[in-house]
Amino acid sequence: MRYPRNVEGLIAKHSGKKGYGLFAAKRYAKGELLCATSGARIKGTDSRLTHRGVQIGKNLFIEPKRFSAVWYLNHSCAPNCYVDDGKLYARRSILPGEELTADYSLFIDYPSWDMPCACGEKSCRKVILPFSRLQKNPSEFVSSYLR
Repeated sequence: MRYPRNVEGLIAKHSGKKGYGLFAAKRYAKGELLCATSGARIKGTDSRLTHRGVQIGKNLFIEPKRFSAVWYLNHSCAPNCYVDDGKLYARRSILPGEELTADYSLFIDYPSWDMPCACGEKSCRKVILPFSRLQKNPSEFVSSYLR
């Protein structure tokens, strides 16, 4: 597979130390829909669930299709996107060429789930935790099933 590549109107390419990432192919306005997660709807106990799973209900996930747009979505503690009901939206105005990132903690609340964070932001929490284990539960940009 060759990179960079067009994936659902977005660009997947190498993202420095984070491996591959998802990048804007055009300008997006705050609140604009960038893409929807395509993949199988599965339960949290399903052996197909990976760290890429997008939670859409208490025990319901969408496992992104391999090499789909959300497959490449990286985490950031200071993201420019958010995920709600399996869809990726612009959190602020986004310019062409910007890497698209989301805070995984704002759409995942699987109790045993956590992972080290390597986003490098000043506000980095060092560990990506499920929503219910965050010290401060933000009210903005949180997936609707968690509100």
